[in-house]
Amino acid sequence: MNKPQIIAPSLKDIQAASKLIAPYIIRSPLLRLNIDDRDKDIYLKLENLQPISVFKVRSMGNALLSANEQTLAKGVYTASSGNAGIGLDGKQTWTQGQSLYPNIRSAGQTQDHERIWRRNSGPE
Repeated sequence: MNKPQIIAPSLKDIQAASKLIAPYIIRSPLLRLNIDDRDKDIYLKLENLQPISVFKVRSMGNALLSANEQTLAKGVYTASSGNAGIGLDGKQTWTQGQSLYPNIRSAGQTQDHERIWRRNSGPE
């Protein structure tokens, strides 16, 4: 079986994705980790400060926002242990789909998901 070839995105692709997702993300800070090792500079990119509290917002956002209507009409299906799926459910613009969650979610995550799902489902 042939392995699929992985091609890194070009600078042009990265710039296009950045422009596409800009309205939906924040510019997260880059902070130096304060450690007592003068030989090492470690920086943390705090993507947990994104609106749905996950780093995946950039890749998920780009994939969904760059997809055509025909692709989105087939539905969006996610597997998530928490915020990524909840965040996608909160922004649904597709006609069908489902977020699948493991049984290990916290009560708070379950409540958040149910609240967002009710809000997006509209009046019954």
